[in-house]
Amino acid sequence: MNELAPGYEYHIDDVSEAAWYETLGQFEDANIYQTWAYGKVRRGESNTSRLILKKNGRLVACAQSLLARLPLSGGKAVAFVRWGPLWQRVGFERDTEIFRQALRALKVEYTLGRGYLVRLFPILYDNEPEPFRTILSEEGFSATPGHKPQRTLLLDLTPSMEDLRKGFKHKWRNSLNRAERKEHTVLEGVSDELFTEFLLAYGEMCGRKKLRSTTEVEEFRFIQHDLPDPYKMRIMVAKMSDELSAAAICSGIGNTGIYLLGATTNPGMKTKGSFILQWKMLEWLKSVDVGSYNLNGINPETNPGTYTFKAGLAGKEPVDVSYLGQYDNCKNNFEKLLYRVVEWIWRGYLKWKFSIRRFLKKSY
Repeated sequence: MNELAPGYEYHIDDVSEAAWYETLGQFEDANIYQTWAYGKVRRGESNTSRLILKKNGRLVACAQSLLARLPLSGGKAVAFVRWGPLWQRVGFERDTEIFRQALRALKVEYTLGRGYLVRLFPILYDNEPEPFRTILSEEGFSATPGHKPQRTLLLDLTPSMEDLRKGFKHKWRNSLNRAERKEHTVLEGVSDELFTEFLLAYGEMCGRKKLRSTTEVEEFRFIQHDLPDPYKMRIMVAKMSDELSAAAICSGIGNTGIYLLGATTNPGMKTKGSFILQWKMLEWLKSVDVGSYNLNGINPETNPGTYTFKAGLAGKEPVDVSYLGQYDNCKNNFEKLLYRVVEWIWRGYLKWKFSIRRFLKKSY
C-alpha cells in the first residue's frame, strides 16, 4: 500500500533543533546517528531531512534521513536512514504496526514524492521475535545487494556491577585486575581537550597497526561540539605517570549504549588501560540508566584481537547477533536497476581513485 493507515499522519522538515532533541528523548531506540548534530556534520542542513509520524495526534515515530545526489545519474538521489526509524516510545509496548507505518511514511515522502531511493539501516537484530523482514518486504524494501549484515555483541546492563564483573571471561577479568593494580589515572568527561587526547592515542594505534585513519573519527569531534549536554558522548582517557595508555568514546542516548571508538597506545598494550576504561564505561552507562551496551561490531576473521577483547567483556554467555541488514525502496525495478548500476560505477571509480593515490604516495 502507498497510503498511511487511518489515524496516521506525518510531518516533514517542520521541526526545530530543540524540538527534535525533545522528540528523541521520548524513544528507547534513540541513538547518536539520529541526532541533529550527526546530520548537520555528515551532510549539512540542506541535505538532511526529518520526518515525524503521529497517530491520532500522538507522536509514535520519527526518522532523520541524510540526502545525497548520485553522480552520473541525471539527478537521482538517495535518502539514507541510519539506525532508524525510531518507533519504540518510552513507557509504551512495542507495536510493529508503528514500524510498518513509519516505513510507509518514508516511502510516500521520499520514494513516491521525491523520486529518491530510500536506503534503510534499521537498528534491529536477527534474534528479534517479531516479523520485521516480512514487514520490510511487504512495504517494498529489499535487501541491498552485496551488503553483508554486520555482527555485534550486546551486553545486558541490568545486573549489578558485581554480577557484571563475575560474568566477564576469566582472562578478561584477570586483565582488569592487573590494570587496577597499576593504579591508572582515569580522566573522563565531554570536553574537546579529552577528544584531543583520544586522537593522540588513536593516531598512535593507527601507526602501530598500519591502519588508515578515517575522516569519520574527526567528524565525531565536530558532532560532539554540536550535541546538547545530555546527548554528548562520554570520553575516557587512561594514563600512567602522565603517559597516555588508552582512550575510549561511548554514546549513551536512549536505552542502549554504543561503544563508538577505542584506542590503545604502545605503552598501554602492557598496562591494560583499555580494560579499566571499559569497566568505568559500564559504571557510567548504569549511572545514566542505560539498559544494554552495544559493542558495535565484531569480525573474528579480519580483526581477531578486537573480537577477543569485546567477547571477553561481553562475558561467558555473550549475545552474539547480526543486524537485520540494509534495505532499499525504489519506485520500480527499472529505477532500482538504474540506481545499482550508477552506484556500482561510482564505487568502482572511488576504489580506483584511492588505489592511484596510494600508489603515488608510495612512489614518492
